[in-house]
Amino acid sequence: MNLFAASRNMEDELEVRRVRLERHAQTSLGQRLQLMEAAFFEGINEEVEFDGDWTPDENELLSLPLTPEGRLMLDAVDANTVATPTMDPAAINGGSVVALFAKSEAGGMDQVLVQNFGARQILVRDGAFIFDGTSFRLFNQPAFAISRNLVAVIDANSMKFKSYANLRRIFRIQLFFQEATDENIEEFADHQSVYIEDIGVLKDACDQTARKMINKIHRLRTLDEHHPQEIVNRAASVGLQIDLNGGSIVFPPDRRELKNLLRFLDDGLYRASLSGFRYIANSKRPVPT
Repeated sequence: MNLFAASRNMEDELEVRRVRLERHAQTSLGQRLQLMEAAFFEGINEEVEFDGDWTPDENELLSLPLTPEGRLMLDAVDANTVATPTMDPAAINGGSVVALFAKSEAGGMDQVLVQNFGARQILVRDGAFIFDGTSFRLFNQPAFAISRNLVAVIDANSMKFKSYANLRRIFRIQLFFQEATDENIEEFADHQSVYIEDIGVLKDACDQTARKMINKIHRLRTLDEHHPQEIVNRAASVGLQIDLNGGSIVFPPDRRELKNLLRFLDDGLYRASLSGFRYIANSKRPVPT
């Protein structure tokens, strides 16, 4: 099994390096990660889309769409291993390494097993004494330990995890749940599927909730994945009227109408089958089938 390290460079970008392991270490690592993977999924029968405010039950996993940083790890384990730059051993003590990861050896789809890397896993800093069978000898080479559990499992579509706090130590996923700034709203307004008559009025209509939804919709590329007419048709099925102008979706200046549109685009608006009433979905937990 090949082991990789992810670290942050001076620009706070995630970089991937291969960790050289001798053969016996590779075998041991594979066995340990296999047990961790089994423990990660043990008792799990439900997957919940994370919306920034949810603590999973014992039988649940949280998930997010695959991010560019997650894709970087997935591509690394699928690439020619020899082509991946090797990690400088000195990086272990340098504090830039944030995660260790490897490809799952279980059957089925490709998956990446990810664990945090922190200061407690650095075993040797200024020298240590190791017993060699007869006496202690000085050992001052870089040394580290792997964690006892996984933080996330990544596949081609998503990142599965149990703790948002642990996941954000590795990935910059906070961006999904930040409020859109005025500059972000202007960038959103430039999308070909968006029509805004007066950007200043719309900014004033956007409260904290609306700005968070705009940020998430933009980052998930919802408007890239769905044609405006498709969105109009689907909105009609839940009793929401969306207007088009020149083939683009009209984002109304009225705060209530705007937030209903944003909620729909964020999968947060639905219509009850029996009563026909329209509701705001406070939780996006999928219903088991």
